[in-house]
Amino acid sequence: MELAMSDNPSFKKVLNASQKAFKKLHGQGKYNPKDLGTIKEYKDLIDATAGVLQSAITHEMPQELKDYLDNDAFVFSGLKVHAQLTEARSYLKDENGQIRPYADFEQKILQLNEAYNKNYLEAEYLFATQSAQSAASWAGYSDDTERYYLEYRTAGDDRVRDSHAALNGIVLPKDDPFWQKYYTPNGWRCRCHVVEVLASSNTKAIVSKLLPKEKRQQRK
Repeated sequence: MELAMSDNPSFKKVLNASQKAFKKLHGQGKYNPKDLGTIKEYKDLIDATAGVLQSAITHEMPQELKDYLDNDAFVFSGLKVHAQLTEARSYLKDENGQIRPYADFEQKILQLNEAYNKNYLEAEYLFATQSAQSAASWAGYSDDTERYYLEYRTAGDDRVRDSHAALNGIVLPKDDPFWQKYYTPNGWRCRCHVVEVLASSNTKAIVSKLLPKEKRQQRK
């Protein structure tokens, strides 16, 4: 996966855009959040980052939902670039309060660039892919909550978090508040998934057993 991503032109575009953005930051000698909307290099980095995340939204889904996810990716990208530039700003000056030579500044931000625009970006891309898959699945689930339920399933291996393992096998209607909190991906690098099942008498019995007592009382 890492090799494929590093060879992806979209990922390389982000790395190139980030280098130009950091060079522009050094030339400016300062950073203000308002600059995100006016400085070309910063806007280019936002667009490049959003392009990677939006490329993960490839699954068939209602256009309204796709537009929402695209916009969410763009907003996230703006916040991410702001975080990078804010952190990079702290490297602009030396211990005497003078602007560092660019070569020194560049050495300082190498790790920052690697972290934000390679390691983090790969994880964010995977999360965006999972989120898009789950959103597309949700849009396709039946709204007949008497006939169909949803079941939470983990990957079933020793890498599953204890908190997620505790949810494995829970079966609830689509309109249950449970899914607002635990619908997958349920956290960073979550590999759990949700499947639609027939709401037979057996699944309803499972619901009453798996839900905490107070939850069962709320559903009565």
